[in-house]
Amino acid sequence: DGEATRLEISAEDEFSFNIDILAAPADEPFTVVFDNRDDGGQHNFAITGGGEGNLAITEIEQGPVVQELEVDGLEAGTYRFRCEVWPTNMTGTLTVE
Repeated sequence: DGEATRLEISAEDEFSFNIDILAAPADEPFTVVFDNRDDGGQHNFAITGGGEGNLAITEIEQGPVVQELEVDGLEAGTYRFRCEVWPTNMTGTLTVE
């Protein structure tokens, strides 16, 4: 049995994510490791989709801090992710296939 997928993403300096595209396998649990490197900056990581609000979310915390978000598994499709503190400039796409 293989180890669960771990996706890594960080925030540093510019109040933006270091990457704006993530990919995960469909219908399998995965973990998002969010490394908030902004000293004193408040961030979180939220996966949204389908008008259902947040599908998975971490608490808003002041950096530096590393958060792990366990996701039970999502159906194949395209989802959005964002920081709720900076929802216009901290965004990206999660592809599940």
